[in-house]
Amino acid sequence: MPLAHRGRGVTPAALADFRRADELAPDTAGILTAWGETLRAAGRYEEAVALLDRAIGAAPGDAYATAVRGSALHRLGRHTEALADLDRAIALRRDNARANARRAEVRAESAAGTPWITPVPPAPPPPVPVRLQCCAPSRREVRREAR
Repeated sequence: MPLAHRGRGVTPAALADFRRADELAPDTAGILTAWGETLRAAGRYEEAVALLDRAIGAAPGDAYATAVRGSALHRLGRHTEALADLDRAIALRRDNARANARRAEVRAESAAGTPWITPVPPAPPPPVPVRLQCCAPSRREVRREAR
């Protein structure tokens, strides 16, 4: 039910349902991850990180929870931690498009980060222009052929 509330944009109801679900099944990684994602989407990043810490503690190999925590850490300006989480999420699941895109974003915004695009060296200067002779026949050759 909390995901249905979240899908309709009813965050308070979703959060109440997540709280109740956690009471019924404490430390269930899926519940904690979805709850953390809801908080992250609502801009409540510190709370999201705390819940996602619990989710990752319950399921250390969960690439999605790790990527979501990386996104929340990014929004908090904790770029080094965000990159570590996003790198880990990608290592766990290489086709994680969200983690790859977020990692590129963090690297681009991070003053200390490595460039997310390998710099391309400048092109060498063009060679000295060579005068090309025209391939079309000269007028003299055209007249000769016409005779």
